Amino acid sequence: KWVDTAGAQQSWSSSAEADGPEGGWFEAEKLLPAAATNIRVQFQAHGPGGPWDVCLVDRRRHCCWVEPSSGGVRPAEVVRMRTEVQTANDEIDALFELAGPMHGCYIWRAWNAAGAARHKAWEFWLERDSRPRQARRPQTLDAADGAAPLPPMPCEPMVRCVCTTKRLSAAARTLADVHRRTLHGLRTLDGRFTDQWVGVNVGTTASAGLGIASAVLLFTAPPVGVGLGIGSTLTGGLAFAGDSLADHSHLTNLKHQLSEDAYDAFVVAELLREWVHARQRLAGPCTPSFSHLTREDSAVTEAPDCTGGPGCAPDAFSFGEAVDNGLVAGAVADGVAVTGARLADGLGRTIAGVSQVLGVAGALISTGFMIRGWSTTKAGQAVVRHKIKELTLRVFQLQHLLASIDRLECGICADEIILSDSVQRCVLGLHCFHTRCLRGRGLQGTARGCPECSSTLDACDELLVDSVEACQERLRCGTQRTRAPQEPLLAQACNRIGGKSCDRAMDCRRRSASTAASWLSMNVGCW
Repeated sequence: KWVDTAGAQQSWSSSAEADGPEGGWFEAEKLLPAAATNIRVQFQAHGPGGPWDVCLVDRRRHCCWVEPSSGGVRPAEVVRMRTEVQTANDEIDALFELAGPMHGCYIWRAWNAAGAARHKAWEFWLERDSRPRQARRPQTLDAADGAAPLPPMPCEPMVRCVCTTKRLSAAARTLADVHRRTLHGLRTLDGRFTDQWVGVNVGTTASAGLGIASAVLLFTAPPVGVGLGIGSTLTGGLAFAGDSLADHSHLTNLKHQLSEDAYDAFVVAELLREWVHARQRLAGPCTPSFSHLTREDSAVTEAPDCTGGPGCAPDAFSFGEAVDNGLVAGAVADGVAVTGARLADGLGRTIAGVSQVLGVAGALISTGFMIRGWSTTKAGQAVVRHKIKELTLRVFQLQHLLASIDRLECGICADEIILSDSVQRCVLGLHCFHTRCLRGRGLQGTARGCPECSSTLDACDELLVDSVEACQERLRCGTQRTRAPQEPLLAQACNRIGGKSCDRAMDCRRRSASTAASWLSMNVGCW
């Protein structure tokens, strides 16, 4: 829990909002606004019959429980930060590690990597070498500070508006580059997921083939069928183990990339809020409120469950008392032999029948796994592809934002791109260019025509003002753009002059900064 700049109480729980790859029930990361105060951190252990509060321990006395002086229930541990005026600006980069069973979970060690030389009472991390280091300074914040300092309060509304605009523009350009690097990493990770998907499905297919052959041979050649069944089980187990290890590695990589990207995006969201407030103060009390511009993080991790099968118990046999009479002993021996032969024959038939049933069931199950594997996408790969779409839309929105409030440059002519210009982008880096510049250089339609990253250029051009809505529609429908039959350039120009596109583009070009803020209020949800 924390208190925001408006004095409102805010809260967040990783167990209640575990919907993404950034964290979850067993590991989570939360970014708070820079001006957050009265921060309280508390943990709970969830399980059947829970949740249970994580109680207070003395970490300097080997994590002994702190018992209440009057007896009763142990107190829950609540870590408080920035609770006083003197500590309202303290830097925070805290890490908490928990240990213990579900009913006796406790904070094993905690450390504020951004703290001063004198640490708080709740901080304790015995091993100096393993203490967490302070996270890197966000690139977007460095860009904002390099563009213009944040003027102190109070100051002239115009001065504050100019400074916040410069800071936001510089940070937005840097964030677009950060998104491009993240997109490159996610596309690489998507390729690894595809290789993993193919490899695992080849393994399950081999396991299913061996299982089917084993089920058939169990009726005709049982020893061979049993051997193939064992081979099918081993192949399927190895495929599952390799898939689990690859999933763990890929999801760790995904979480790291998204965490780095979210760190910079969070800074831009805060700068955007400062810019909107500065615009409100400059325009006066009649300006609409943008207090709903917020950003919230969600995080999730996956925890696979493992179950084992039942065992089997051997039967025991007992024999009667031996007799001395040789004739009787021989008769008893013959009877025991005949009975044993009958029991062995019946037991053999039972085992053969059970093995045949299990062989058929195993073949059906492995075949089902094979069909499901080839016909579905892995959950991790689905998350990666969703994030690729999300970051692609963010780059479009950042370019629209820069064209609205500051300056978006063409990478060829270095002139300003306005909302009414016809533009084209490259497929990988999403760099934006004037269509006329690409046509003048003869780069339109070439396989490696992007001057920035040498990637393929998009097939279609569009007005910059329409690009965000068009991107949202493509992502919603899951379609790719294709070039329509070409019209003569004169006909295209006439259609645009007489249609709504040109009117809307010229309208957007005449927008004031307050109108750009209205656009932001509708599109900032991605942060």
